[in-house]
Amino acid sequence: GCEHMCNNTDGSFYCSCQSGYILDDNNLLCNDVDECNVTNGGCEQLCSNTIGSFECPCFLGFEKGSDMYSCNDIDECAMGNGGCSQICNNTIGSFFCNCSAGYSLDADGFSCPDIDECALMNGGCEHMCNNTDGSFYCSCQSGYILDDNNLLCNDVDECNVTNGGCEQLCSNTIGSFECPCFQGFEKGSDMYSCNDIDECAMG
Repeated sequence: GCEHMCNNTDGSFYCSCQSGYILDDNNLLCNDVDECNVTNGGCEQLCSNTIGSFECPCFLGFEKGSDMYSCNDIDECAMGNGGCSQICNNTIGSFFCNCSAGYSLDADGFSCPDIDECALMNGGCEHMCNNTDGSFYCSCQSGYILDDNNLLCNDVDECNVTNGGCEQLCSNTIGSFECPCFQGFEKGSDMYSCNDIDECAMG
């Protein structure tokens, strides 16, 4: 009448159960032991009772240790960079993505599109803002040179270098320059040279 094992004794017998079961009060049947009811079955995280035994599953982001009781963190970043397009940060039981300077994390939490710095207040540039992949740079209109702060534009005094190419006088202007001539001369068609005015030819 034993459900599991019958043990003969001198003049009698008794029933016993396989591991993971306990003898019922009727001393014949065997009831499953819920190991999880006692110290969580020795499991570090979760304990799942099964018929005649139990298991120790782990939370999401963990994997079962070799002892089958403990749970070790899974380093998601070690596998395909966690799916992150740039920086992957492993945490206990999870991970998150980050982006390098000049990029912003997309709503998908993985990709890093370029930040167009020029779209916000011209990137701080006085003249022209040039967006690049992950960065930007300022440039100046003709006749100006970029300041040491790489944002502002300073007027270039063209007259300081070879007289601006002018034959006689050189007059600096904001962002440009002119080549005026001495009295008695007129500007040539190239706008740099000066030609003598023949006053005698005029009346």
